[in-house]
Amino acid sequence: MSRMVGGHTVSSFTEELRRLDNRLQALGGMAREQLDRAIEALESRNSENAEAVILRDSEVDQIENGIHEDALRILALREPKATDLRYILTSLRNAADLERMGDLAENIAKHAVVLKNHGNLPELDAFLEMARLVSTRLETTLQALSEDDADLAMTVWNLDREVDERFNTFVSDLTANMESHSSSVAAGVHLLFMAKSVERIGDLSTNLAENTYYLVKGTYPRSPRPQVDEVGNPKGRQPARSTP
Repeated sequence: MSRMVGGHTVSSFTEELRRLDNRLQALGGMAREQLDRAIEALESRNSENAEAVILRDSEVDQIENGIHEDALRILALREPKATDLRYILTSLRNAADLERMGDLAENIAKHAVVLKNHGNLPELDAFLEMARLVSTRLETTLQALSEDDADLAMTVWNLDREVDERFNTFVSDLTANMESHSSSVAAGVHLLFMAKSVERIGDLSTNLAENTYYLVKGTYPRSPRPQVDEVGNPKGRQPARSTP
């Protein structure tokens, strides 16, 4: 399907936007795959899988760079308006967040390499449950983005609090374990860093959900994100973006 630009049908512009969209979808799929593989590497103590995640991070960076190049070229040459401009600007934001997710998955993998020879890891099941929850939320967000589904995006946005609560509970339980068992401290420190990376991926998924809502509705959610701080109180943080 061709796209109307300035009152004229420009099929080549449509192809440029389609290529941008395809790259963004590929980046999203790779970010989630990186996260899942890093989680599996920790659970199975498979250092080869962890190393593969680390090595593949450069591919994530390359795709993001391609998205930026495509978007800037379209902005310079096509001077898009209205919904096209909104889509391109949102794509740049999404690409940056997805690339950051890739970095965080790489961080998880690096800690997994260190933990490969450890025995029983403290609070491992709770960590894996939280990580898989975040992975599922990311999958839902990517689906909402690909389908321009604002309602589906808001289901992820509204569940951001649950990730925070799980993270806070995990940190509390792990800290108590480390205080009671000095032998768990070394592994526990790595798990704390990994959990923070997972929590950040959850926040970035919520960013994607906000961007999807904006792409469809033309405005960001006006109410504060449903988040809680480290002691369980509402953060009351306003949306991370402001509508241009």
